[in-house]
Order: sequence, then structure tokens, then C-alpha cells
Amino acid sequence: MLPLPDTRIRGERRKRRHARVGAPDRALTANTGMAAVSELCDRLGVTTALDAAVGPIKQRDRGCSAGQLLTGIAAGQLAGEDFLAGLDRRDPGRGPHQALDALRAGIMRKRVNWVLDADIRDFSGSLDRGWPEKFPRHRIADGRVLRLIGKWLAAGVIEDGKWAETRTGSPQGASVSPLLASVYLHYVFDLRADWRRSRSAHGDVIIVRRADDFIVGFEHKDDAGQFLEELRGRFAKFGLELHPGKTRLIEFGRHAARNRAARGERRPETFGFPGFTHLCARSKNGRFRVRRITISKRVRARLAEVKTETRRRAHQPLPVQGRWLASVLRGHMAYYAVPGSAHAVRVFRDQVTRQWLKALRRRSQKGRALTRARMDRIQKRWLPPARTMHPFPEARFAAIHPRQEPSAVIPHAGICAGGRPQGRSLPRL
Repeated sequence: MLPLPDTRIRGERRKRRHARVGAPDRALTANTGMAAVSELCDRLGVTTALDAAVGPIKQRDRGCSAGQLLTGIAAGQLAGEDFLAGLDRRDPGRGPHQALDALRAGIMRKRVNWVLDADIRDFSGSLDRGWPEKFPRHRIADGRVLRLIGKWLAAGVIEDGKWAETRTGSPQGASVSPLLASVYLHYVFDLRADWRRSRSAHGDVIIVRRADDFIVGFEHKDDAGQFLEELRGRFAKFGLELHPGKTRLIEFGRHAARNRAARGERRPETFGFPGFTHLCARSKNGRFRVRRITISKRVRARLAEVKTETRRRAHQPLPVQGRWLASVLRGHMAYYAVPGSAHAVRVFRDQVTRQWLKALRRRSQKGRALTRARMDRIQKRWLPPARTMHPFPEARFAAIHPRQEPSAVIPHAGICAGGRPQGRSLPRL
């Protein structure tokens, strides 16, 4: 083979230098992408190779492997655009704070007087396996991907090194379970709820869902009661059931406190949505606002873990303990330090400092002489200060969803009034 001329060599080098590895191809559709993922797993043995190299990626494996994680993430990225834009799910790029922002913005902007706080009883265990294999057929024509879904559902669980077969539901803890749950509830709940909101509701209705947790806000109590009855029948058709003790219809909104006081009742009830308790409150100028505080049960559980771990690490050097506790506080503030919860974050930091002081005093007899003044210098040296880490939810929501029209390029997060929308119509299932 003759060597290439200098000009051709320079041309080939220029092509390699300017090549974009992994650049998106607009000619690829979601179905071809799913087929490519399946072909990759079949031909290269990606799942088997990653399982052998990485091993279980959780302490309790429960059917979850690195190969499943790769394919699940790829499938979620390829098929995620078909879902309703406003119902926040566990998809790449959609975190729990987007769902929290949509919920608060919906309650503040729309006429919400009643809130349905619903909980599905044993969602993973009661999921009918026949439907997760039927729903993807609306978008996926490759039989290999459908067979792979069936294998995932029948994979069983591994706990304490022992494999156990699961005859019903999806493997709890497996990486594919959140994706299948989103697909399942998309057809069972999202489409039906959005269809009913746009055609039979007499007032404003907001719907926000995060995985299998969802909140529905109504302007009129009659709409809320009718929606709840239809939802029970809808779920029964697909093998699901609302938890009778955790599903509540509560009066919540800007007029809830005044109406309940007129009837001689106590202040409005609260509800929880991922990690936060939502309350009716007033700002300094007397305007209504939704206040969010950390669920007390989770705070107590986290402080109990910190107490146990600080006693276990008590004899480590002080800088090692300080760096670990700093990471604990940074992780807590990264999620819970939202506007309006600064006092709760400061209380959590003070409790962590208190547990650290107790652990240091237990190290030896000399440790008992550790004064609070010296402990204040230590915690200021190693622990980050309590501060708000997130912007106001209305501002972030407006930045992510700048337009409110149903036909906008960037669809808004499922907050619209009753009446038929001007955009596309959704099928009735």
C-alpha cells in the first residue's frame, strides 16, 4: 500500500481533530435509539461485562446491577420526551426540587382551595407485570427490548447474598424500577388526570407527580371528590390501590385559614411532599405564602445516625471528624436549605454540634474539660455556616418554564385552569 501524500495526511489529521465524539444525531428517533441500546447489550455483552467488573452498586443489591443502570439511564434519556412535560418524574435532568417548585408555584398562582394528598399502597409489590410489557409497545417495536423488560421484571431480588424469586410487582431497588414506574403511571394516571382536568373540571386544577408520589390541587371541593372516586376505580382496573390511611383531601390555600376560623376549626392541615412539610403561612406584609419545613421524622432519624457515627469516630483526629461532619451538613443543606427554612437548618446544625461536643467529652477524662467557648471555635473552624442554598421557587420555575401557553416551545409544568386546552388532545384510556 502506497503512503498517503502529505496533503491527504494533513486532511485526515484535521478531520480527526475536529471530530465530535458523541454528537447528537437528529435523524435518530427514540425507537432507533432503544434498538441501538438493545443491540449494544446483545452484541457486546455490556450488562455481563459491567456486572463482572463493577459488581453490585448498592449494599442491598435487590436485583440492581451496573448493566441495568446503564441501560435504564439510556432508555430514560431516549424515551423521556414522550411523557407529559408538567408531571415531574425521576428522569435525567428533573430533580425533586423542580417538582417542589411546580407545586408551590401552582398553589400560589392558581386558585387552589383543596389538596389531594394521595399515596399508593405497596406500588412496587402490587404492580401488574402484564401492563409494563404492554405499555412500551406504543413506542417500542423491537422485540428484544420488550423481552429485556420481561427479564428485568422476573429477575428476582438478592438480599444478604441469597436470591429470591418475585412473582408479582417489580424488583424493588433495581435501577429499571423507577423507569418502569414512570411509564406505568404515565398511562395509568398522567394521561387520564390531564384529560379529566382539561374537559370536566369546573375550576383550576394542578397536578404534580414525583415517581409514585403525587399531589393534586383543586379550586372546588366537588371536583376533588369526583376526581378521587374516579381515581380509585381507575387504579383498581390496573391492580393498584390508594392507601386508605394516607390518602387525604384537605382544605389548603390562601383562604383555608379564614374559612376554617369562621367555622370554629383549627388552623389548616399540612401535607408532605418529597422531604418537606407544606404549611399555610403569611409573609411579613400579610400575604399568603406556602411555607416548607423539613419533615421532623427525617430530621430525627438523621440526627440519630449522626449521634451513632460521631461516637464511633470519637477517637479519630479532630480534622478527620470535622471534614466528615462538614460533608454531612453540606449534603443536608444541598436539599433542605430552601427559602423559608433557614431556622430549621440552623437548628439542625446546632444539634450536630451538640452531638459532636458530647462525643468529644466522652473520649477521656481530659475531654470532659472541653468548654463551650472552645467548642464554638472548633465548629466555626470546621463546620460550614447555615445558609439558603436554593433560589425562590417561583423565580426558578419562571426561569425553567418562561411561557405559560400550552403551545409554547418549552411546555409549562402542568399548571392550567379547567376547560379544554388549545393544544393537542390526549387520548382517553
